[in-house]
Amino acid sequence: ILAGANGVAIEAESNSNYELNVGLPTETSLEKNYPNPFNPSTTIDYSIAKPGNVSLVIYDLNGSTVKTLVNDFVTANNYSVAWDGKNDNGQQVASGQYFYVMQAPGFNSTEYMTLIK
Repeated sequence: ILAGANGVAIEAESNSNYELNVGLPTETSLEKNYPNPFNPSTTIDYSIAKPGNVSLVIYDLNGSTVKTLVNDFVTANNYSVAWDGKNDNGQQVASGQYFYVMQAPGFNSTEYMTLIK
């Protein structure tokens, strides 16, 4: 309720429709891990612009799956995941180079990293 001259009520109506996405990513991306080279663990940051199924998998240089870090439906947001140098069976992997692949709706990217013991 608004009041005009001499306190007389004035009728007013307001409609506002807007969407506020503060801090949500506008592009899907995969960052380089840090630290790199690493021992004993490393961190991988990634951003998802559109909700969907996302996978982030570490492979050895022969293309064999070492560790699946993410395999889930995720919402638009910024994420971070750590890898402790262990495979899907919980065993420590050997020193060497590995690559990680992220797949998301309309996105596919690969990065390389080095584990040093």
